[in-house]
Amino acid sequence: AEGRELLSAPRIDAPTLRDLLDSDAATVIDVRGATEYAAGHLPGSRNIPLGYLARRIDEVPVYGPVIVHCQSGTRSPIAASLLAAHGRRNVRDFTGGIDAWRGAQFTLDHAAEPATALATR
Repeated sequence: AEGRELLSAPRIDAPTLRDLLDSDAATVIDVRGATEYAAGHLPGSRNIPLGYLARRIDEVPVYGPVIVHCQSGTRSPIAASLLAAHGRRNVRDFTGGIDAWRGAQFTLDHAAEPATALATR
């Protein structure tokens, strides 16, 4: 309506995401809350809760790929849209989130994020 380009984030499934994680080919952003993240998260993912994503946008690479995910797939499309609005063009949405990851019987990490990531909150 405002003459802006309409963008959509490609969606990926759990096996595709696992391959990307194995090759270190993407930045993975977990947009769930800190408590959810602490209960189990994708290996190598960074926790930037959806409510903080706009103010922490500088932590997200401009050139991707960037994968966003949440618990079940309801918050991550919002995150993908927000990232696109801030100039991130290589964003993908992991459909199904942690629930799909568990459903594929892939392992979760329970280690805390590095102190440098936590210090920016």
